[in-house]
Amino acid sequence: MTSWPVQALGLAVGLVMASAGAVAAQSSTGGALASLSLEDLMNLDVTSVSRREQPLSQAAAAVYVVSREDIRRSGVTTLPEALRLVPGLQVARIDGNKWAISARGFNSRFANKMLVLLDGRSVYTPLFSGVFWDLQDTMLEDVARIEVIRGPGGTLWGANAVNGVINVITRDAADTQGGIVTGTFDTVDRAVTAVRYGGRLGSHAHYRVHGQFSDRAPFTLASGATATDATDRLQMGARVDWTPSTRDSLLFTGDVFSGEAGQLVSPGGSQSLTDGLISDPTRTAGANVLGRWTRTMSPRSQMDLQMYVDMVRRNDAIFWHEQRNVDVDFQHHLSRDRHQLVWGLGYRRGSDLSRNSPYLSFATPSLTVNLASAFVQDEFSLVRDRLRVTLGTKLEHNTFTQWEVQPSARVAWTLSPRQTLWASSSRAVRTPSRVEHDVRINLAPVPSPGPLPIQPALFGTESFLAETLLAHELGYRWMPTPTVTFDLAAFHNSYDNLRTAEPGQPFTEVGPTGPRLVSPLYLSNLRTGTAQGVELLANWTPFARWRTSASYTYIDVAVRALPQSFTPPGSDDEDDSPKHQVRAQSYLTLARNVELDMTYYGVSRLIGHRVPAYHRIDARLGWQPNQAVRLSVGARNLGTGRHREFGSTLGETPTYMPRSVYAQCAWHF
Repeated sequence: MTSWPVQALGLAVGLVMASAGAVAAQSSTGGALASLSLEDLMNLDVTSVSRREQPLSQAAAAVYVVSREDIRRSGVTTLPEALRLVPGLQVARIDGNKWAISARGFNSRFANKMLVLLDGRSVYTPLFSGVFWDLQDTMLEDVARIEVIRGPGGTLWGANAVNGVINVITRDAADTQGGIVTGTFDTVDRAVTAVRYGGRLGSHAHYRVHGQFSDRAPFTLASGATATDATDRLQMGARVDWTPSTRDSLLFTGDVFSGEAGQLVSPGGSQSLTDGLISDPTRTAGANVLGRWTRTMSPRSQMDLQMYVDMVRRNDAIFWHEQRNVDVDFQHHLSRDRHQLVWGLGYRRGSDLSRNSPYLSFATPSLTVNLASAFVQDEFSLVRDRLRVTLGTKLEHNTFTQWEVQPSARVAWTLSPRQTLWASSSRAVRTPSRVEHDVRINLAPVPSPGPLPIQPALFGTESFLAETLLAHELGYRWMPTPTVTFDLAAFHNSYDNLRTAEPGQPFTEVGPTGPRLVSPLYLSNLRTGTAQGVELLANWTPFARWRTSASYTYIDVAVRALPQSFTPPGSDDEDDSPKHQVRAQSYLTLARNVELDMTYYGVSRLIGHRVPAYHRIDARLGWQPNQAVRLSVGARNLGTGRHREFGSTLGETPTYMPRSVYAQCAWHF
């Protein structure tokens, strides 16, 4: 039988060849593709690696940029779907509104090793050190680019930037003047509509306001019955960019949102997909506001001062939780001779309030956590224009584990104007969360041989330690011709203090139905692990109207319990991410502004979640009859068709993704 990677590679090659057939009648000297050339893409400035602008080709990290053109031509309507375009990122849809997203292993709905930023605002929640992806729903028309670092970024970005950093950067208000109305009508996601208008405030300021409404249909269970996971969401926001002088610029941005997301859950943590399910919609609401002042003190000196406040509330049968965060960040960039020095200070204060339920509760209903940090990083040239070394470290003080240090060393060797070899070693930490500190989760009851019913329960502990990572990376970028590029990254990650659940002494208590025997599991740090793999990306532009790319990712995760642990052999962490992933894209511009775009995804099986391998093809046909109107039709999830992409993490019910067709329109005025 043909192996899975060979099957995936064959389908990817077939997609590219199909596009080649469609373009056979086109002139290789036809109109320009409405996107950057490969050479321009390699020299595109990124900010996430060094917290200052530098060409992507010189970055000593595994970094990838999803451009505005990529988002438009893929036809996606959510940030998680846009992240599927990133090579090496593991993106799985659990149901109609939940996602599991990570890089280099340890994926789950509550993945806690990726830092996610929206215009510099961290959207990670101290509740579980991860991201509620159902809350991240920005207007994609306003996104300038998404920068994704695969690998640790703790030196600059701090705790939880362990396996990677996702940095979503929106467009300046000056670039979004006038109005636009967009609509996507889908057989599955039903309707996503948005309106935006931008204008001027005097001679030095620009603004925009927007609103977006999403109405997404429910998915289905294995039986074909509805999973009741439909989603409704309304979000409104505004942005102002003001340049009062040639030295100063100010940014103000904010959003408010509310929504309701359906779900089927198994109270008590049952993993069954059919028994004991109840329909339990999650109601969410929130608001945020951010301000940033940038001052250029000289051609070699620039400082940034940023502050944001955000609030989020979630309410369902499992728990009610409200989180408020205040964050202040200062950064100074100084350029001297062969040195690029960046240093900064930060402070974050988070407070929450929770209401307990029979399934999930906290020892203290309210908790305030503080995080203070300082970082410094210097990039200096040992051999001008050839060999650059970057050294830095971040020092943090947090409420749970006190002091944490996250150093890194990177080197980039420019072999030629079109070849760069880079390597890095970094230490990163994942600090404890509210859940690991004092949560109690009642799991599914088990049969009792005695007179009292047995209630297993999971407890957090105040002694929980920070999880640590020591990462080594090696990368190579090469542009053999102006139409071909290769990007290779290899990595080896070593983890310590990984989370375990250790049994404790049973005790009796009075439950809702009378006395019961509690069988406790206490969160601890008695595992170690490794993750190693390779990530390969190739881009090819045969001619101006046609751009193609393909990527392959391999990862192997191994987790081992320490001798003193009672954790059984094996771990779901080893099976939470696919070993193999293949992606292939083709963007083809035909005559008369007609676009034919195809994307292929091949994902190997998840053994622990009993999720088979699947192949997915998305296709889009677009037309721009004039400067004001864009139209497109497309199909999603062709290939394997209806399938699951992930399993259950905490009682939620994974559902099946169906095929769908859609129509999109955009009107500029």
